[in-house]
Amino acid sequence: MTKQELAKYPNYKKRAEKLKSDIYELETRDIESVSGKVKGSMKEHPYTERRFSVQMEVPGEAEKIHRQIGSKRHELEEIEIKMQAIEEFIGRIQDIHIKTIFEYSFIEGLTQREVGEKVGLDRSRISRKIDNYLKTHTKHTKSMV
Repeated sequence: MTKQELAKYPNYKKRAEKLKSDIYELETRDIESVSGKVKGSMKEHPYTERRFSVQMEVPGEAEKIHRQIGSKRHELEEIEIKMQAIEEFIGRIQDIHIKTIFEYSFIEGLTQREVGEKVGLDRSRISRKIDNYLKTHTKHTKSMV
């Protein structure tokens, strides 16, 4: 996992919230309906032809909305998979101090200065701790493969 990949988490979270909102709006949207007349017959014998008035959704509108919902759900699933991968990566960090720094930096999206204030280090130390962990983790992962 790279620093750039980790840094995308706050944007993924915002996008996921937007997609959920969009999906809800589409699912609860009233689809415009139109009036029309159709031909039919009585249920009893003799089957006499009659015209009936009906209300129906505008043709194609429901399908369009269902396609939009499907597309947004697909994007949401992809984003949630990426978010889960980042959360699992951070969750596997053994050092509680480093894990806290990663959570503040990448999950909560705080600046290195803000993280430093929370954990009692200056900004440059936060940056070095992140870089050192990622460098060590990358070397360890490559040697395992």
